[in-house]
Amino acid sequence: MDYKEIEKEIIISAKKKGIEEVEVLLVKEDKREITVRNGRVDILNENISVDSRIKLIKNKRMGLISLNNFNMDKIGKAVASSSEYLNMQKEDPDINLPPENELGSVEEKLFIDEEKEPPLNRVIEKKLIEMEKAAIKFDNKVKYSEGASFHYARTNIHFANSKGFYGHFSKTYNSLYISVIAENNNKRKSGEFWAENVFFTGLEDEKLLGKLAAERALKKLNSKKPKTGEYPVIFDNITASSILEVLGDLLNGESIYKKSSVLADKLGKSIGSSILNIKDNPLIKKLLGSRPFDGDGVYSREKNIVEDGVLKSFLVNYYYSKKLEHRITSNASFNTEVLNDIKPTNFYISPGKIGEEDLIASLNKGIYITNIFSIDSLNHVTGDFSWGAEGFLIEKGKLNSPVSEFTIAGNILDLFGNIREICDNIDFNRGQIASPSFLVYKGITIGGK
Repeated sequence: MDYKEIEKEIIISAKKKGIEEVEVLLVKEDKREITVRNGRVDILNENISVDSRIKLIKNKRMGLISLNNFNMDKIGKAVASSSEYLNMQKEDPDINLPPENELGSVEEKLFIDEEKEPPLNRVIEKKLIEMEKAAIKFDNKVKYSEGASFHYARTNIHFANSKGFYGHFSKTYNSLYISVIAENNNKRKSGEFWAENVFFTGLEDEKLLGKLAAERALKKLNSKKPKTGEYPVIFDNITASSILEVLGDLLNGESIYKKSSVLADKLGKSIGSSILNIKDNPLIKKLLGSRPFDGDGVYSREKNIVEDGVLKSFLVNYYYSKKLEHRITSNASFNTEVLNDIKPTNFYISPGKIGEEDLIASLNKGIYITNIFSIDSLNHVTGDFSWGAEGFLIEKGKLNSPVSEFTIAGNILDLFGNIREICDNIDFNRGQIASPSFLVYKGITIGGK
């Protein structure tokens, strides 16, 4: 199927019906999911989907058509209906397509050595079985697996608009995941671990992943509640990445414009420690968030979001760049069902120089956090949070007894403002949002016993 010709035909058809500007996004996805439980294939799903987002602009009014059918008669009727609907909308002076000088596709090959063929099912199944075996055999306290799974997707993006821009790229996504249960003295704890990569061959060894999941479950056994109080807290690189993801939501241009973010009036002001630097870069080769252009057809670019603790940029698409009079950041998403959706790309905290073991050794007393629960329970307007957590007590520079069933509470700006050390262990193998471990030396209250 020639998607470029389809998009061209849609644009011509819409223009004939009086639409002034047209944008067409076609997303084709080939997906596969395989789950193994107790050495046997439990789930095998394969599907191909093709979805579209047609943006129509007329008289400073915008409409959206979302379809998974490319019958031109149906598209023509949908465009005609939408054209009538547009006449009833309120005018918005900021509605229009990006200017030609912002449209384009970065020529650099972001996904060199692209795998042309997906991995074979039998190869995947063998890896999943080996991952389960490695976890169960790691220790006799690891009683059973909750399942080992693999997810694959090949995504083809085709984008065109009435200003003459056409762009296309494809990328793959591969992940391995396992969750196991450890038991001791009638107490059970789960442990999980995973790996994500653009390439199947880039995934970490399945036996290592199984052992790491088992180790995480075992370390939680015989945990207790810590005493209530204020402690220095080290967030491991996985939980630190989750906290960074929360910050990404607060940086969203739509939230900023609607004043529903604590960061709405913080541009150019300090929002973190002087050692904090955050970037969003879709141009790093072979990473999950990389792409040559964004969901507006705007060419991709690297951005410094926070420099030495000072907020330098929000994350915006073209529409909210105009609303906020903000520079374009190429963060429009490829969501086919929502207009003006904004997402980070490869979003990360720049690593420091200290190793995590050395950072732990530097504390006489503290909490090392390895998991956070209900991280969405944050007041976006004030920045206040209260999250469930688990991890370990730090005593005399060593990880001591495991702790669980406690809360951590504070304010997101205080959390980032009180970062004293950032480690060197950034890890993009768990997703496109990544952070090293870091130490918050004050301002976090532990709610335990």
